[in-house]
Amino acid sequence: MDTFLVAINGAWVMLTICVVFVFARYVIKEWHPYGRARIKAAIAILVHFIGEAGWHSLSWCLHIGLLTTAPPRAIYALFIACGGVAAVGALCCIRIFSPIAEGRVPWIIALVLALVGAMVSFYFVA
Repeated sequence: MDTFLVAINGAWVMLTICVVFVFARYVIKEWHPYGRARIKAAIAILVHFIGEAGWHSLSWCLHIGLLTTAPPRAIYALFIACGGVAAVGALCCIRIFSPIAEGRVPWIIALVLALVGAMVSFYFVA
């Protein structure tokens, strides 16, 4: 089962890197003619997938043994940074795609639920 999950993670790494390149190219190409306002969604998705690609790349490299000599604190810091980038991108996606009439409520609810999920995880793991 573990080998299967590592293989899936390896495939996900490659897919997310491809998504990052596609959205980065799109943002660079469309920025000049239209400006940031017209491509906010693409920027939010790009930021989210940059974090996802980093997170899954770290996880995959750990599982296949590429980071055996790296200091654990550095690896944890990278996981936190990648998770933070992915979370910011996800919150921006929620903000952009939520109806204007709902205001800030959807992304604030998502942030609170994410924090609750983290706290519950800490409680059951510790």
